[in-house]
Amino acid sequence: MGPYQISFDLNTSARYSVVIEKPVKSLLSESRSYTTYGLGVIGESGNIYVFVTGYDKVLRLDQSDSKMVEDYLLEMECQNIKITEESYQGRPGALGAGTLPSEQVVFAGSYSPDGLTVGEDYVGMTNCRWVSTFPAQETVNLISTLEVIRINETEQKPSSSPEQTPSEESSEQTKKYVQLGRVPYS
Repeated sequence: MGPYQISFDLNTSARYSVVIEKPVKSLLSESRSYTTYGLGVIGESGNIYVFVTGYDKVLRLDQSDSKMVEDYLLEMECQNIKITEESYQGRPGALGAGTLPSEQVVFAGSYSPDGLTVGEDYVGMTNCRWVSTFPAQETVNLISTLEVIRINETEQKPSSSPEQTPSEESSEQTKKYVQLGRVPYS
């Protein structure tokens, strides 16, 4: 999907189809923009949607993952919402669950695949969000295997450095921009 490689394993034999949405470009402000890429997995027992948003500048992330998950579940009119901290790809994030008015359980999560701590701030240029109506086991399989990697946009190939994975390269790039002051974050 665009400059991102997304992989996960539902570990199910149930039939499903994958739908890739067209990227959506938006403005956060006059000087900030972002692009969101969407992927849907439509199955017999539920659906999973994964959204990856790439920002043009480094953002301070703070506790936005929990708020994003809670807001999404509230928007869906969920009751009995529970949110916990979760780790994805070794990075902090949030996992939430709630019950729809139809009594169906919905799971949602959010994290930054390139997030890192700079001083006292947690910053990044990418956010990954997902929502699932699949049963708990398929959802657990998804979140335990979910991997989002930013690949080289011009050549669409992995990092040239064999010691560094693409997600590490993205984190190093974010750190370098913050340290050099090239990309202010707010």
